[in-house]
Amino acid sequence: MLSPLLFSEYTDTIRSSVASVKILKYADDTVLLGNISVHDDFENYCDEISRICAVCTDHELLLNASKTKEIVFTTSRETPDVPLISISNHTVPLSDSVKYLSVEIDSKLRFPLSANKDYLYHQTFYFFRC
Repeated sequence: MLSPLLFSEYTDTIRSSVASVKILKYADDTVLLGNISVHDDFENYCDEISRICAVCTDHELLLNASKTKEIVFTTSRETPDVPLISISNHTVPLSDSVKYLSVEIDSKLRFPLSANKDYLYHQTFYFFRC
């Protein structure tokens, strides 16, 4: 029980310095949410990734780039053409879906077809706005 608390305290300095980028942390998982609507937002997003990589290096934390995925959430029919990012000379793949905290999310924010629909209909979802 003490280990997650110490890890949270140790990584407390990993915070976003840009309003369009939010950082969510749960135990040893970290998520960057970038609200990218103009080119400057994308540059800020890339700068935050670089800054977080530097903080991890300074604190001797290993950022496992091979487990890192990027997903673009959009309501358009086609995924926009976005440049791929790199972490420690490892290109981060652009995924159609990701699994976070045992919940699979696709790029259209739909639940997977394999999910038990009866279970989903009886759940209450809470949305928090940052």
